[in-house]
Amino acid sequence: MRFFTVPQKHLGALLNIADAAGLALFGILGTSKTLEYGVPVSIAPIMGVVTGVVGGMIRDVLTPVTPMVMRGEFYASAVIIGAVLYVIIRAFLPEVLAMCIGMFTIFALRMAALYWQFKFPSLRIKF
Repeated sequence: MRFFTVPQKHLGALLNIADAAGLALFGILGTSKTLEYGVPVSIAPIMGVVTGVVGGMIRDVLTPVTPMVMRGEFYASAVIIGAVLYVIIRAFLPEVLAMCIGMFTIFALRMAALYWQFKFPSLRIKF
C-alpha cells in the first residue's frame, strides 16, 4: 500500500531538479573546501567542478545510463561558471552570501539548459 506516489511523467523532471541542486551544492562546497586548505585560487574552481561532476557520473554509472558529461549536456560548464563567480564574489561579500550566489548561478544555468535544451556539439566517430 502506497501513500504517496509520483506520476511517471513528473519523475524525470524531479530527478533533474534534484540533480541540479546536488550539482550546485557539491560544486560550491568542493570549491570552498579547496580554498580552506590554502590551495591557489586558480585551482579551486577546477576542484569544485571535479567534486560536482564526479557525483553525477557515479550515479549514472551505477544506473546503466551514459553520464551527462559524455552526452554534450551543459553540465560541467555550469559548475565552472558558478565556481569562478563564487571565487570572485567571496573577495567582496560574506562567505555564505557568495556561496548562495554561486549555487544559485549553477542551479539556474542547469535549469535553463534543461528547459531550453542547451547542448554542446558532440564528435561522432565512425569506425
